[in-house]
Amino acid sequence: MMGKIITVAGHKGGIGKSTVLCSLCVCVIKKGKTACFLETDSQGSIKDFIEERQANTSLSEIPYYECYTDIPAMVKKLAARFDYVFVDTPGMKSPAFVKALSCADVVLTFVEPGSGIEINTLGRLVFDIKTAQAGINPSMKAWIVLNKCATNPSDSEASELRNQLNDDPDWLPVPRQRIYMRTAHKKAYNCGMGVHEYNDKRGNKARGEIELLLKETNII
Repeated sequence: MMGKIITVAGHKGGIGKSTVLCSLCVCVIKKGKTACFLETDSQGSIKDFIEERQANTSLSEIPYYECYTDIPAMVKKLAARFDYVFVDTPGMKSPAFVKALSCADVVLTFVEPGSGIEINTLGRLVFDIKTAQAGINPSMKAWIVLNKCATNPSDSEASELRNQLNDDPDWLPVPRQRIYMRTAHKKAYNCGMGVHEYNDKRGNKARGEIELLLKETNII
């Protein structure tokens, strides 16, 4: 049985896709699954994470690979060895991005509520994903994840955006579970850890967000 291919995508840098991807990968490993990273982004966000991780000898090794050309062939090879392959893509439309879409089982893209520029960029990304679903990869599932959400209960931007997107079939579905602007997410990534490894008294909420997102998007 082939492993599941989880790809994060964005046509704009700085949306936090690599940070979430790393915690998703660590979480499935903590649940007893085998997993690896495949970097297709020459910016090397996952490579930076791996280097930080390797500097901490108390952390387990996560297999890391790079591919910028025949991505589908590399994905197929890794899926035969691991339960999960987590693929990071360039923060722009590129040949590598299109190739990564062609072989993904699940695609997650991210948007920060209240960021008009991100939402405008998201529209172009959704068009590209839907084009792939209609052509080269009809079985691919894709989601828009609300990321860097305000923790203030009175802030309604995330809920309003979710309702707006889910009411319009031209967009991708938005899961109920969102990722909040928590210190644990940022600090864990900068230490080469997932939030399930980062020892923070306030980290429980961040860990819960990752676990619930994995379940709601049918990754686990």
